[in-house]
Amino acid sequence: MTGGSGNGRGRARTLVVAAVLALCTGVGAVAVAVSDGSSSVASVPGDSPTASPSAQATDDPSAVGAGASAGEARSTEPHPAPGADGDSADDSQRDTMAYVALGDSYASGQGAGDYSDGRCLRSSAGYPALLDTESGIRLVADASCSGDTTADLLAEQLGALSEDTRLVTVTIGANDLGAIRVAAVCSVSPSSADCRTMLTAALTLLEPGGELEQRLRTTFARVRAEAPTARIIATGYPDLFEASAFGTGSGGSGPDGEALITTLQGATRSLNAGIQAAVLAERRAGSDIAYADVSEAFAGHGVGGSDEWILSTGPDVFHPKAVGYVAYADAVRAALD
Repeated sequence: MTGGSGNGRGRARTLVVAAVLALCTGVGAVAVAVSDGSSSVASVPGDSPTASPSAQATDDPSAVGAGASAGEARSTEPHPAPGADGDSADDSQRDTMAYVALGDSYASGQGAGDYSDGRCLRSSAGYPALLDTESGIRLVADASCSGDTTADLLAEQLGALSEDTRLVTVTIGANDLGAIRVAAVCSVSPSSADCRTMLTAALTLLEPGGELEQRLRTTFARVRAEAPTARIIATGYPDLFEASAFGTGSGGSGPDGEALITTLQGATRSLNAGIQAAVLAERRAGSDIAYADVSEAFAGHGVGGSDEWILSTGPDVFHPKAVGYVAYADAVRAALD
């Protein structure tokens, strides 16, 4: 029926906006409830509970979403980088690998709860804390911060590294897609020309050899320069949705849902491919760096699956649950072997 087709298109547009925001993992600008076969949109807090959405991270402060001025852009003061043990490491700890965690909300553990830092949302159930329990690994600093881009990492997180650092994990890149600018327009008018232009600009960053890949190469090179003897593990990102979330093949959104799934999965693959390409380039330059793939572990566990590892609502929307960070820790361990 005409009405049903229109609802399907509207639902697909809503989910496209949500998915692009989800790829920009540091921002929970919308919550989409899709596991019951319906969709709804609601405003929820951004990554930092103490900051307004307009003050969230962006690599271009002058282009922050509508209603914000350049003066409201994120502060460039360095993030605190607390160590797991402070400065009181005993002799047995000195025999372990000094580990530093860098990155965005997927590195800080947003979604797992029990946050130790109100600004950066570092969780005791995030994968850095899980790795710290491993024999031979000692987390000396966690500089990861929810909402951070590659530019934020370079400006605010590198100070946690030193020549004594032996292991570095990095989860970064998704926030560079520009969640704030997309949210400012697309959450209000998802079918507008401005929204389409912003979506196109975000996807352009994901082109092979494009801007995002170059930013990642620069980031990994700077990490190597600050921690020249460290083993560096760069992680990817999971698919956030299962096909069942959109009712594909079950009389739900039909072709619209199928096309959306293809778009979402393609965008995630492009993001991960860019990270992998940057890892390979840095390895050729002499860095001891590897890529940790999480896509297979998360397969079947996206929003809409029977066993969801991704939050679909609430202030931590589109971030992994604690079980998802266990999978991240396992992927890092596998990359270390």
